[in-house]
Amino acid sequence: MGAVWALIIGNFVAILITVVGTFGAYQFRPRYLIMYLIWSFAWIACNVAVMLTYLEISIFKQGGTILTINTESASWWKNNGIGCTVEYESSSQTGSTSSAIIAKVTGCILEYKYVEVIHAGIQCFFSLLGIIIGSWLTHRLYNPKAIDQSANSASYRSTNFHLQNV
Repeated sequence: MGAVWALIIGNFVAILITVVGTFGAYQFRPRYLIMYLIWSFAWIACNVAVMLTYLEISIFKQGGTILTINTESASWWKNNGIGCTVEYESSSQTGSTSSAIIAKVTGCILEYKYVEVIHAGIQCFFSLLGIIIGSWLTHRLYNPKAIDQSANSASYRSTNFHLQNV
């Protein structure tokens, strides 16, 4: 499946928590939104760690077992990237490419590690967007005065508009 088993599981959990956070916003339950916000911060930290690992910045180095959960697999994008040509060892070519040993991958438009970094960056962007919206909603739900003030000002405007047109 790839080098990012932990992130595949994380994506599944992120989808579940996003559904719960959306339900919390719809049902006016700020605790569900707070759970979503906490998860989003953790998810951003995880994706930043993935980006640092693929770019091999600081103490983060590729080849560890954290991203693979000890499965010793490689990123799917390593062999299936955009424009990549895969060359197999001639002795292992038996018609089936699933068990063949890959000798060399050439011609990739974008190296696999940059595809993984872009993917993690997009997830960070959406999580940050969710944090901004979730924080605003949580503030609105925990501060009933803000909701009352906006409702009162809206009713005042509509009443004022109605009185002006009479």
